[in-house]
Amino acid sequence: MAKSKNISTRGLLYIFAAVLALVIIGVAATANADDRNKRDRDERGVRALVSLNANVNGNIKTSDTNVRITNDMVNVKGAKVTATSTAGFTATTGTPLVTFNVQTDSSTKFEFKGKGKGTIADVAIGDMVNFRGLILSGTTTSTLTVKATHVEGKTKHPTPPRPIGKAIVGTVSSVSVTGNTLVISGKATTTVTVNSSTKIVGTNGTTLTLAGITTGNRIKAVGSVDTSTNVFTATKLTVGENGLSHDAALKVIARLEAFIAKLKLRFGL
Repeated sequence: MAKSKNISTRGLLYIFAAVLALVIIGVAATANADDRNKRDRDERGVRALVSLNANVNGNIKTSDTNVRITNDMVNVKGAKVTATSTAGFTATTGTPLVTFNVQTDSSTKFEFKGKGKGTIADVAIGDMVNFRGLILSGTTTSTLTVKATHVEGKTKHPTPPRPIGKAIVGTVSSVSVTGNTLVISGKATTTVTVNSSTKIVGTNGTTLTLAGITTGNRIKAVGSVDTSTNVFTATKLTVGENGLSHDAALKVIARLEAFIAKLKLRFGL
């Protein structure tokens, strides 16, 4: 009986040892897999660095560029944009030259010097940019495809000139209904463009259309001039009768009445 009990205890010890061995093997296998994955990522970065003639620290440096690759991520500073599209851009940097095909999408964050937030539409050929993201392919050549998470535009573009507001008063010399324009002659001759937002009224406040304006009408155009195109776009047109406007006619009549009154006093009429 004692012998049977001893065998049973020994059997339990064997079973426990076997389970413990399996646990140790499993932990070791998991750790080995993690190490292998890490080595694969590291080797990917190393292959990229070797293909780019980088140094062992993972840096590519010139006087105006800095590229750092860590595992499968890249951080690029001072690259020059050579091509653009709605889905990204191509940029080059370094000596020897490294080309990056940069992919962007709705999740990519854009920031531009002098402007702030923007989109891929704000990236132009010739711009200097910084970007960072995931290396997708190209670890064995000097061209890398990158899915960018952040893009920073370093080139500041001039702000487009704002339209200059002004008013023009004169006589209509021609009207083009199909071209949505009219020519006003006054101190100078100006071609005025109208659009669906332009308000056209008579001196009595009635609503008019461009087709209702005729040659010879006195008119006041309020709007703005785009200094880059020199085009005057009207926001409001006030149209008078042929010859004098209603207000101008009233002023002339008042002056005539005053002149007649002076004549009556002088000659006792």
